[in-house]
Amino acid sequence: MTSRDPTCSARRGSGRLPVTWVPTAASRLYNNRTRPAAGRRHISTAANRSVSPKRLLSCQTSVPCPVSTIRPRVLGRDLSGDDGLQKTSSMIVLGEDELQQAEKALAPLSPAAVKVYGCLFSINRGKALNLEVVADSWPDFSVLVCKPKVQGTADREGDFNIYSIFSRDQASLKKLLSSPGLLRWDAFTLLAGVDINHLDAVTDLAAQHGVPARTQCVMHVLMLNSHDQLRVYQSVPEDRIRPLQAEHAALVNSTWKYGGDHNSYNSVLGYISNHPSLCVMDEGGGGPLSWVLVYHHLALGLLYTLPQHRRKGYAKTLVSRMAGRLLELGYPVYCFVEEGNSASYGLFTSLGFTVKESFRAVWLEINEK
Repeated sequence: MTSRDPTCSARRGSGRLPVTWVPTAASRLYNNRTRPAAGRRHISTAANRSVSPKRLLSCQTSVPCPVSTIRPRVLGRDLSGDDGLQKTSSMIVLGEDELQQAEKALAPLSPAAVKVYGCLFSINRGKALNLEVVADSWPDFSVLVCKPKVQGTADREGDFNIYSIFSRDQASLKKLLSSPGLLRWDAFTLLAGVDINHLDAVTDLAAQHGVPARTQCVMHVLMLNSHDQLRVYQSVPEDRIRPLQAEHAALVNSTWKYGGDHNSYNSVLGYISNHPSLCVMDEGGGGPLSWVLVYHHLALGLLYTLPQHRRKGYAKTLVSRMAGRLLELGYPVYCFVEEGNSASYGLFTSLGFTVKESFRAVWLEINEK
């Protein structure tokens, strides 16, 4: 059976009825079970556990470098240079200072970098604790990969083993993905946001390893950069537009096309707890009728209206209000829309979102789930 990424924000309907999963008290504590202790750094392969951290940054001025509480980790095969410094043939895991610098470096590189930028934005504000960022070099990187620190966590991100990718060129991407310990070629992995122009680097590597690789979807990236660009729309009284609450997670999970189990419930609860969300409430004092959330990589998503309340402008109102709110908070404002989804494409562009036609982001499955 073909799997689909739960973080693709806007797709055509799946045609299936969702299965409702009722959360238990124990499931609500998943974050405490799966998140590593503060300051702990996790190396995923046994071969890498003996590699000690090595500071790779140096200041170019007379001002002393600030010391991070978590420094870059070097992964891969160590090489001994004539200068006595430890070098590496592969990759670097960024520490706290470097994560901040990477966020600033990626900010002007949208749409190609927006997904990894969103991950960095969340990590640097303590909103995505099970993510780490790997660079091919530092500070002059060509590739950044945002990946799970701990694999197999009890949420959709862990279930799909999602790697978000930014690459400046195909050769650098292929070189980094070839590094021992970065990818498990014997396990299902979803590479998300790959530049369509660099896709051959990944498919060639998969063929070399003798594993299947399949394009799951090709996405437009629609972005809103300023309040001046936003076309404000509102069809609902102000008092009916409210943030979602934790108690609404089960409802959202039951209607999500990738929902219906405890892993997806945990993801929905994480989105509601850590990021902005909005819903239109029933005017009779009931529950939500329509809603929009934000993923951990900060794309708008899970936009949904109950069937009996459609064609009232609820979804358009929520996207307009959410976009304005995110701009106020300094968040990137964007979404992914699958090629061929004209309804979602039309909704977002009607509100002022724009697209760079020359860029497409690809979700690529490695192995079968």
